[in-house]
Amino acid sequence: MANFTIGSTIYTKLGSSATITGYVGTNPKRIFPDVAPLERSQTFPYITYSIVSQVPTNTKGPTSEGDAVLTGPTQQKSILDVVRVQINAFATTYADGVNLSDAIRQTLDRGIGSGFNIGSGPVIDSVVYDSFSTSYEDKIKPDGVFNFQQEYIIRMITEI
Repeated sequence: MANFTIGSTIYTKLGSSATITGYVGTNPKRIFPDVAPLERSQTFPYITYSIVSQVPTNTKGPTSEGDAVLTGPTQQKSILDVVRVQINAFATTYADGVNLSDAIRQTLDRGIGSGFNIGSGPVIDSVVYDSFSTSYEDKIKPDGVFNFQQEYIIRMITEI
C-alpha cells in the first residue's frame, strides 16, 4: 500500500465521513490540500487543510543511555512529532459552515483514537482540537463566503 502522510490521512478520514461528503460531494470531493483550485472552488461548500508545522518532541536522552552497540541510535530519537493542522471550511451560508465545521470536529477530534492509522502510516497518538475562528470573506464571491477555521494538534508516532 502507498506510504500515507499526515495530509493524506486527514484527507482520507474527512473523505470517508458520510456527513462531510454530504456537503462536499464525492465525485470529485471538494477537499483540497492548502488551496482550492480556482476552477473547482466556485462550488460551495468546500474544505482546505494545511500542515502548519511539524516539530519533533524533545524526548531525546543523553548519549549515555542505552547500548550503542545493541540498540544503536534508537535511544536518541524522539518517537513523537507534534503536527499543527489548519482546516478551513468555506460555505455560502452560516448554517452550512457551522454544520460542516461540527462534522469536521466530530471526525478528527472525536473520531480518531490513539493508535489510529490508514494504510502504511502514520500512526496517530492523539488529535486535540485547539482553536476555532470565523470570518466573512466578501471578495471571494459577490454575496460573500463564510470561512470557518479550525486548528488541531496531532501527535504522530514516528517509530514503533
